[in-house]
Amino acid sequence: MTRPAAEIAEVLGRVGERFADPGDRIREAALRDLPGEAALSPELAEAVVDGMVVDWTRQRIAGLLFAEFGDAGVLDGIVETGVCRGWRSDRASRLSPVV
Repeated sequence: MTRPAAEIAEVLGRVGERFADPGDRIREAALRDLPGEAALSPELAEAVVDGMVVDWTRQRIAGLLFAEFGDAGVLDGIVETGVCRGWRSDRASRLSPVV
C-alpha cells in the first residue's frame, strides 16, 4: 500500500513528538541505546535528542514540505505542469531551467 507524502509527514511528526516526551518509551529507548550505538555520553545523547526534536514536529515537517514544494502532493506522483520553483511550466520546455 502506498501512503501519500502528507500522511507520511504526519506519522513522522507524531513519532518525533514522542521523542520530545520525557515519559515516552521511544525516547527512553533512544536515550538508553544511543550512548552505546553512537559512542556518546548519556548527557550528550540527551542533548542531541533534545536538539533534534525541535524540528521533528508535525507542524515543522509540514512547513518544510510546504516551503520546498508548496504542496506535498507533488511527491505522490507525476505532475503535469511546472510545480517546482525555478522550472518552466509550459509542456515544451518543462525540463529546461528558467534563466
